[in-house]
Amino acid sequence: MRPLVVLVLVAPLLAAAALATGCGDKVDVMITRVGDRPTAVIAEVRAANGIGLEEAKLLLSGLPSTVVEGASREEGKRLERRLERAGATVELD
Repeated sequence: MRPLVVLVLVAPLLAAAALATGCGDKVDVMITRVGDRPTAVIAEVRAANGIGLEEAKLLLSGLPSTVVEGASREEGKRLERRLERAGATVELD
């Protein structure tokens, strides 16, 4: 098999593996469900964004909602753990 053909066939697989193992640079943190402790989730959203109470409530009024865009993978994971402890269901994209 020619090297170029191998590269064309293998490159997408390597990219998918890198994303699956968490090697991506930036992530978006998205809340899909607030849970039974909305006050705690709102407090975490406010702390993550430095926004007021009304802005945080507005942000969570239409779910799913992106809380932070373009965070480093490490910071995204940290925020995900904090939001999940507060009761939210979170996805990293």
